[in-house]
Amino acid sequence: MGMSSKSKPQGKQVNLFPEKGENYVAKGPIFDRQAHSGKRYLLIVAIVAIVGIAGFFGIKRWSRTPSPVNQPATISQTVMINDSQTKLARQALATYLGQQPDITLSNAQKLFIETTLAQAHKIPHLTVGSSVEFQISEIASLITQSQNLTASQIQKWSELARGVKF
Repeated sequence: MGMSSKSKPQGKQVNLFPEKGENYVAKGPIFDRQAHSGKRYLLIVAIVAIVGIAGFFGIKRWSRTPSPVNQPATISQTVMINDSQTKLARQALATYLGQQPDITLSNAQKLFIETTLAQAHKIPHLTVGSSVEFQISEIASLITQSQNLTASQIQKWSELARGVKF
């Protein structure tokens, strides 16, 4: 018994064009999409779960909004020779305003704030090298108060602020 002249094609037959009724014989391996689709969906579900868990626990690695910088609750001013409470309060206010560039104050408002701060931080004897702490919340509150001064109060503080170098 001999072999027939027509041999069977080697490889896997795949019906690529079912509407035309044509078959294609692949010479190499054919990867079925259905065979691997379960693994693909499992991978997608795992990635979604990891991202969801990370978001739930507050991991903000992928967040576009910057994290707030931890700002100290106080501004510390070191006492130098010839410093006064007023000068230290003026420096603390200048430091705060340097950190908050969107806040603009008139000289009258600045004088009101530094005078109030200096009175609140009366120290009988300032010692060179020591430090005086000013609460940021206190400075912010005084800025709000200065923005709510009446026109007559602003006028009085403006007259006093004429000779002051800020």
